[in-house]
Amino acid sequence: MNDEPDNLILRMLRSMDEKLDRVIQEVSELKQRVTTLEIQFGAFVAAEQGHYASVLARLDRHDVRLDRIERRLGLIEAHAG
Repeated sequence: MNDEPDNLILRMLRSMDEKLDRVIQEVSELKQRVTTLEIQFGAFVAAEQGHYASVLARLDRHDVRLDRIERRLGLIEAHAG
């Protein structure tokens, strides 16, 4: 009768240990997945920033061209410089 409480406690501890091992494994997998998402999101943001910069550069060129066209058509006065 004396061995039963010890065995019960050992069984419970082993069960808790197994559950903890599963939790640790799942957390590790989740950390890997989050890291993958962070890398992919970072690449996405970098690509979008590149596209945004490209669009801004094109808009700047269009502004210059539009100003030049307006001056040639006499729609605005020519600026010195």
